[in-house]
Amino acid sequence: MLKKELLELCLLQLLAGEDPDVAERPLREFYLQLMTDHYDVSQLYEARLMLEGLVARLACQRVSEEQLQQLEALNRQMQSNDVEEYIRADIAYHNLIMLAADNRVLYEMYQVIRLLLEKSQREIAQQEEVRATSRAQHREIWEALKKRDGDAAMSRMNQHIRSMIELRKKYVETPGGEE
Repeated sequence: MLKKELLELCLLQLLAGEDPDVAERPLREFYLQLMTDHYDVSQLYEARLMLEGLVARLACQRVSEEQLQQLEALNRQMQSNDVEEYIRADIAYHNLIMLAADNRVLYEMYQVIRLLLEKSQREIAQQEEVRATSRAQHREIWEALKKRDGDAAMSRMNQHIRSMIELRKKYVETPGGEE
């Protein structure tokens, strides 16, 4: 029971601040590692797949013109060869779609999944193939959102998450991979 309570405390502390200062970063990384060790990454990606496609569909109904412009700007930012800049833009892109759906519960659920997958996402983002695939798919998601085509947005988002799952298997989970 103590382990479960500690994990809940860690999660609450992580959700309390989006961008902890440098002094808190080692503690944040410790919490993330502790929590990640408790969850199966494949199940986290499965949860992400179930959530993000439906949120993309919902966002089509609610996304503002300003948010569409911001998503387009993030697409441009992801073109950077700087991996850290790409990662920041990728996280912001998905967060913005969550915000565009205008559902606080879904947004908070996503934040939990995102935090638990952060290490895994950073690992695979080191690969150019992952970034190139992601860039193209983000563009397709944006186009569906712009057309307010909920079915297409959901389909493109699901395709994107499935691609990331497969690329993770290729680069991280296979013998000779990074793990």
